This record gives sequence, structure tokens and C-alpha cells, in this order.
Amino acid sequence: MEYTLRFFVFISLVAVCFSQVISFTGKCPKVYVQKDFSIEKYIGKWYEMERFFASFEAFHDCVTANYTLQPGGVVKVNNTGYSHKFWDKGYTTAIGDAVAEDPNNPAKLGVRFSPRQPRGDYWVLSTDYNTYTVIWSCTDLPIPFLKANLQFAWILTRRPGGISTQKKERLYRLMEGYGINTSKFSATNQENCPGR
Repeated sequence: MEYTLRFFVFISLVAVCFSQVISFTGKCPKVYVQKDFSIEKYIGKWYEMERFFASFEAFHDCVTANYTLQPGGVVKVNNTGYSHKFWDKGYTTAIGDAVAEDPNNPAKLGVRFSPRQPRGDYWVLSTDYNTYTVIWSCTDLPIPFLKANLQFAWILTRRPGGISTQKKERLYRLMEGYGINTSKFSATNQENCPGR
């Protein structure tokens, strides 16, 4: 029985490792989000500059996120990317919504892409609203005998060309100060996007 449990945990971990960014450094690190966050300044179109690997974005370039404020403070989320999968080439879109689940922490949003799924964390760690935003999400994994967490992170920019190296390095230092492993970022291609 114990061998079966360990084997199941091992297989589960392998599957997670190949599909997302998992950290075995313990629980999710403590981070601070953007102070005095304004969703009104935040809405609009953003271009994905860098991301942690996520299976739902695999083989996607030219990724954008467009946020539109709806009545009641709900934000419509429109994520679009160009898929290079040979069996599904072309633009794909995911429509969802985001809300500030705690009015006292408006930079801690919860996002979902189906009414049947729970909201995932969408925390704005830093933004100047005009050039960049840093988004982070972390979930502690309930794996017996292990302290692990699952992380997502994105750097989005208002222009497809991204931000300067100096500004990116400053954002990296901010995240590294929280214990976020910035070596897990990879650049998102924003060149030669069909129809742009």
C-alpha cells in the first residue's frame, strides 16, 4: 500500500513538472501586491513579454490580454494567442472574468474561464499602468510528505516590443526579493504575428 501511494505521488509530480512550474522550496512565498491598485487604469490591451511555462499556453506566440471593465466591477478577460500546433494552427481565444475577491486588496484578483471552475489567483505585484505589469499566482500543493507549490507568472507590456532590459531587471529583482525564481521565465514571441 505504501509503495502504491509513493508511486502515485511520483507519477503525479512528474505530470505536474512537465506541465507547469512547480517549486519544492516549501509553501508559497509571501509577496506584496501593488498598493492603491486602480482597475480603471489597468484595463485595456496588454502584450505578453515573458511567462512561466503553462500547458494552456504551450505552442502559443503573439499572446495578448485585453481587459474590459463590466458593470459591478467585474473585468472581462480576453486572452488571445497564435497557436503553432500543426493540428490547430491559428489564433485561439479564451474568454473569462476577474473580480477583486477582497475589496480591501483590489490587486488580488480571482480569474476564471468557466463558471464551473473555481477562481485562480491573479495578483498584480507591480504595474505602472502605462508600460508594464507583473502578475503572479501560487498554490500550495497538498502532496503528502512534501512541501511544494505551483506557480504561474507573467510580465505583460503595453507595447508588443516589451520594456527595456533595465526595467525588466528591476522587476526581476523585485520578484527575486520575494523568493520567486525568475530563471523560469521564457520570452514570448511578439514578431511576425499574422494579421497584426
